[in-house]
Amino acid sequence: MVVISGVVYALAYLVFGAITYFFFTRAYYPDAVGTAQRLGLWLWAIQIGRGVLMTLAVLPAIYTLRLGRWQAALAIGALTG
Repeated sequence: MVVISGVVYALAYLVFGAITYFFFTRAYYPDAVGTAQRLGLWLWAIQIGRGVLMTLAVLPAIYTLRLGRWQAALAIGALTG
């Protein structure tokens, strides 16, 4: 599940990062596409690893909560968001 969370994070990064880049920040980062292309598959390895680390970072907080699944998800989302 932790690795799947990392992959889901990378997919969300792709979708929401593209929206943010194309509509808001393209003018500020004109060489971003070239940088991402130079990283190649490393970009995705980094993002999946980042998602796994973020998941592992919140697992202790999730396990200490005595709440239902939805309440825990909302509480952790409010804390990290």
